[in-house]
Amino acid sequence: MSKKRKNTVKNSRDAPKEQSYATAWLCSPDAYKILCGEGYRSIADCPEVKMCVHAYADMISSMTIHLMQNTPKGDVRIKNELSRRIDIAPNRYMTRKNLIYSIVSTMMLQGDGNQITYPQYDRGGYLEELIPLKPSRWIIQDTPEGGYVVRYGEAVFQPDEVLHFILNPDPEQPWVGRGFTASLKDVVKSLRQANAT
Repeated sequence: MSKKRKNTVKNSRDAPKEQSYATAWLCSPDAYKILCGEGYRSIADCPEVKMCVHAYADMISSMTIHLMQNTPKGDVRIKNELSRRIDIAPNRYMTRKNLIYSIVSTMMLQGDGNQITYPQYDRGGYLEELIPLKPSRWIIQDTPEGGYVVRYGEAVFQPDEVLHFILNPDPEQPWVGRGFTASLKDVVKSLRQANAT
């Protein structure tokens, strides 16, 4: 390690100017790779973060979803085609566990605190499928009226046409999630330094 101190420069009429210290660390290329990492890596690619997200998504997706109805005698669980569609077979390609797991993991890792699911209806107006939209293809855009729309490829959806799940709402726009990206970056940095030490 080497330190260099720059001299304080004084002019006849100016106050002394404080100069900062320059510090340089010398280390091997292997040590640099361990401490600083090799290029950009997404938080979703960090194994420690993926394991934590998996634990949360697995636990939440294991919970049963009950469709309830208010009655004079209290809330009663409803068992019909709608409850079956939501709790057992929300999609012809996935179970409820897979759907909820996808929603939770997308909110935490891919969608910056947001996840969009499209409810598809049949000709009679009944819910046919819940289709999770790819986070790489949708964009949440503000509107001049102070609301938002969801743009998915060429299609534009109003908020009441999709199911929008959010994590950690933005204080300025409570309908948009912020996720934990900034917090997770610090965690990953600390883990990397701890592992190197």
